[in-house]
Amino acid sequence: GSHREALVAKLDAYFDGGHHDMGNAPGFHIPYLYLYAGAPEKTQERVRDLLARHFAATPGGLPGNDDAGATSAWYVFSALGLYPIAPGCDVLLLGSPLFPCAEIFLEPNFYPGGSFVIEAPGASDENRYVQSAELNGAPLPRPWIRHADVVAGGCLVLTMGPAPSTWGSRPEDAPPS
Repeated sequence: GSHREALVAKLDAYFDGGHHDMGNAPGFHIPYLYLYAGAPEKTQERVRDLLARHFAATPGGLPGNDDAGATSAWYVFSALGLYPIAPGCDVLLLGSPLFPCAEIFLEPNFYPGGSFVIEAPGASDENRYVQSAELNGAPLPRPWIRHADVVAGGCLVLTMGPAPSTWGSRPEDAPPS
C-alpha cells in the first residue's frame, strides 16, 4: 500500500541524503525499518553497505564512540544477519549475514538448546540478498524470528543470491510492531 511505499521513500531520502550517522547509537535500528515496509532487500543493501563503509580491522575501524559496546554489538548482530529491534522486544529481524556459516553457542545452564546455527551458503558481497529461508527445516516466509527460536537451539538457513527477491515482502510478513 501507499503507507509502505511512503516509508521506503522516506528511508531512501534519509540514507541517500547522507543523514545516517553510523556513530549515533539511537539510529542503529533505522536500516532495519525497511522490513516493516515490505522491502527486506533495502535492509540487506543498506546494512551491507554500512558494514563495508564504516567498519574495518584498523585502529579507527569503529565509527564514533563504541558506547559501552553498542557499536560493536551492532556490527556483530548485523554480521550474523540478526538484529534485536528494541530492548524488551523478543523479535530478531533478519538481514544479510556476512558469513556462510556462524554458530551461537548457548550457555547450557540457561539455554539447554546447545547452539543456534545460521547458514547462508554462498553469502558474499555479490550474494547479499536472501532468496528464501528455513527455520529448523520448515519454510520461513518472513524476515524475522523470535528470541525463543534462537535460545531453543536449531538452525536458520538463508538461501542467498545476487539479486533482490520477493522473500519477506508481503504485508503479512512484516515484523510485529
